[in-house]
Amino acid sequence: MPTKVVLRSGKALMVYNIAWGRDLGENFDHITSNISPRSTDEHSVDFFHTCDVVAIVAMEDGKTLFSFGS
Repeated sequence: MPTKVVLRSGKALMVYNIAWGRDLGENFDHITSNISPRSTDEHSVDFFHTCDVVAIVAMEDGKTLFSFGS
């Protein structure tokens, strides 16, 4: 199921799948979305850090799954 990820910059990403990791010495994970397997050509592959996520919303019912500060 697609999930909307809202970043600190205000950009909203449609996420179908992720690959993640953490670089040595870093405090936050990095996420690459829609890469493996590639979901569709109409959705971009995006790269972001978990520290930049302010909200995660389930698209099927609009329920907020995560909100920064909650």
